Amino acid sequence: MWFKNIQAFRLVAPFQLRPDQLEDYLLNDVARPCGQLEMSTYGWTPPLGWPHTALTHSVNGCIILAAKKQDKLLPRTVVRDQVEEQIALMEQEQSRSVGTRERRQMMDETTVKLMSKALVKSSTLWGYIDVKNQWILVNTASRAKAEEFIILLRKSLGSLQVMPFSFKRSISKVLTRWVLNDELPSDFTFESQCELRAPQQEKNIVRMVNQEVQTHEVLQHIEAGKEIIKLALTWNDRVSFVLHHEFSLKQIHLLDLVKEQVEDTELSTKEELFHANAAMICGEFSLLLPRLCEALGGVAEEVEREEAVAV
Repeated sequence: MWFKNIQAFRLVAPFQLRPDQLEDYLLNDVARPCGQLEMSTYGWTPPLGWPHTALTHSVNGCIILAAKKQDKLLPRTVVRDQVEEQIALMEQEQSRSVGTRERRQMMDETTVKLMSKALVKSSTLWGYIDVKNQWILVNTASRAKAEEFIILLRKSLGSLQVMPFSFKRSISKVLTRWVLNDELPSDFTFESQCELRAPQQEKNIVRMVNQEVQTHEVLQHIEAGKEIIKLALTWNDRVSFVLHHEFSLKQIHLLDLVKEQVEDTELSTKEELFHANAAMICGEFSLLLPRLCEALGGVAEEVEREEAVAV
């Protein structure tokens, strides 16, 4: 369950459920296979995997969850090709044209017929609730998938108000200043990747990979008015990541200094390894995220209630 990416949400109201209490709510939405006429299902699955049944796993004040999605693979082109063959045969045999309404009905009927034969793809998404810090972190690069995770959790609980991290200063402007004025906080170091964009010009983007970010070329782009919207960083020689301007962390790597803490521990089962890795991940992020928020100028505490994520 290595967290390669983070989409972060703050809890509006304190989360006070114990893991066993949360478990009772999650039982209402347990993952299950797709039915014959269902294209997808989404529900909770044991974080530890089969043969475990617990839908939560607690470690160091964090509650780990796993959501499993099943999708039937039925490309629209497959349905369309079969319908076109049927239409061609009908028009030839009946000497008439097939109208739009009849064509649409044939598409629907063929889709239902093929659904029972479609292959099923399963995917699992991990996240966890940090009760102490009152945030939810979801392991995905996709904001849409993270919000889908939050929607499922809200459905299970009946009510859940969360909001994205909001900052007192523009993250893009802070990142740009770090590079332009060499003002990066001492516990962070630059890595060789960044992305710049001209304000109000979504498609005017420059990507730098495997290149030092404080080069003349990068500085020229900044002086021309572009701002840094993605920046690769390392924190305390422990965690490397790419920070995005909307406050998501991607391409996360726990460095050797951190991994050795688990490797030096005698672990005899996969359950013990899972717990140790989870403790390591939760521990590192509980230190990194507050420090990163501080370095970015601080979280904006005064947020209107309607800004809570209504996903």
